[in-house]
Amino acid sequence: ETMQQEADERVEAVEKVLETTKESLEQSAIDRLEAMDKAFQEKKALMEKTFETNREDIEKKADTRVAELENQLQELNDELQVTKETMQQEADERVEAVEKVLETTKESLEQSAIDRLEAMDKAFQEKKALMEKTFETNREDIEKKADTRVAELENQLQELNDELQVTKETMQQEA
Repeated sequence: ETMQQEADERVEAVEKVLETTKESLEQSAIDRLEAMDKAFQEKKALMEKTFETNREDIEKKADTRVAELENQLQELNDELQVTKETMQQEADERVEAVEKVLETTKESLEQSAIDRLEAMDKAFQEKKALMEKTFETNREDIEKKADTRVAELENQLQELNDELQVTKETMQQEA
């Protein structure tokens, strides 16, 4: 009976150690997964903020360029007005020609500005899509690694449980 009691106490102590080890391993895996997820979320938020900042910078530059073009156009219109007032018939014919050129130039400049903005926006959207795909791939890789590690820990735990069972049986047999 004493040997049986000692064997039972040993088995109980080993079971407690195994349970503590199991809980510690599980908590460690959970903590690592949470830390990796937090880092991923912070990096994603930073990239989104960078994308938004870049977009705002592009829009500001575009607005500035449009304002410059409008100022240039206004200056040309002012010069046109002075020319109209100082010349009579001949000046009116020249003004008409200049107005046509200005209109064509304005349309060309506006179209050019629109084309550049659309091209920059398209490039921005493509880069954003690529980064989102990269984030998703990284997340999947992290999840796969975590699943693999959890499976390894479960296998180790099963091996420890098997060893405990063998130890219990041996101690029981010895007792």
